[in-house]
Amino acid sequence: MQPARWPTVNTLLRRLAAEMRLILEPTGLYLYGSLTTGDFDPKNSDVDLMVAAASEISDQQLGRLQQMHNNVVRDNPEWLDRIEVAYVSLETLGTPWSSQDRIAIISPGEPLDFKEAGKEWLVNWYTVRQTGLTLFGPTPETIIAPISQAEFVELIREHANKWGDWVCDLLFPA
Repeated sequence: MQPARWPTVNTLLRRLAAEMRLILEPTGLYLYGSLTTGDFDPKNSDVDLMVAAASEISDQQLGRLQQMHNNVVRDNPEWLDRIEVAYVSLETLGTPWSSQDRIAIISPGEPLDFKEAGKEWLVNWYTVRQTGLTLFGPTPETIIAPISQAEFVELIREHANKWGDWVCDLLFPA
């Protein structure tokens, strides 16, 4: 696996893929974000991944995944707060408009935890479907339901309209 031009990124991806396979036996692993669009900065950018899981992540798997992420950062402190992984069931990916399933996600500055997969996540699924790089498994188009460009643009508009409130909530929590 050599999807990036940076050896440290490829080493990270190989390790994550191998350890995820031991914990989940995932259907697929997909790289997206700055590494696939050409905007990656090796000193600052995060690595964005989506894992297609055969079923919803269990509490036990979440604990094992958290330990895995902790170990990766312990062994590679340069990746602290620079790994984002969404663990999503095939059911959620196949029916994104109707689904309110929970996903497991680790984001920069946030621990691995469960979140509801509301329609705001369709922006990520669209991005993976359009520009994602398959690290293993079927192509994203075969497991992520179609999302039109018009639907994507509307989601971006909705997200932008909520952005100000989100930033205020972060800066000035109640």
